[in-house]
Amino acid sequence: MSEIYVGDAFPDGKVLADFEVRRQAHRAAPAAHRRMAIGYVAGGSASVDGERAVRAFAERHGLELVEVVREAVGAMVAKPTSRPGFANVYGAAEAGRFGTLLVSRAADLSGHAFAAAEAVADLLDLFGVVIRSVSEPEIDTSTEAGKQALADRSGLIVPS
Repeated sequence: MSEIYVGDAFPDGKVLADFEVRRQAHRAAPAAHRRMAIGYVAGGSASVDGERAVRAFAERHGLELVEVVREAVGAMVAKPTSRPGFANVYGAAEAGRFGTLLVSRAADLSGHAFAAAEAVADLLDLFGVVIRSVSEPEIDTSTEAGKQALADRSGLIVPS
């Protein structure tokens, strides 16, 4: 897709990419795209159990698990897009490689709260990714109640 620029110029002379064009391109992905999932698991020895849970959840729900990304414990204090694992997930979402992000628990998305909220908003709104928690079944951002549950559990502001 060619880039379309609109809006105000940044100081370096570039202009803001049209958010709506990118958003619609991701939202127009085929239904099969929603069946593609990436797992995101954070934290030490718990990540082994989290990975098992993510794999089992994907199998039970008929999702094709593209990969499971494990994040180191120390990385959780950084902005999500500065974490190696989450940066990989974000890039894959931007490239349209998957439609569902499975997390072992909602807290895996937290850390640097403002940056985490921004990254989650991009996943949901810009890239059209559905976020589901395998340990908290009420967190499923394909529904309004699931978005609210994610906001409540993670402390993030989730776009509706």
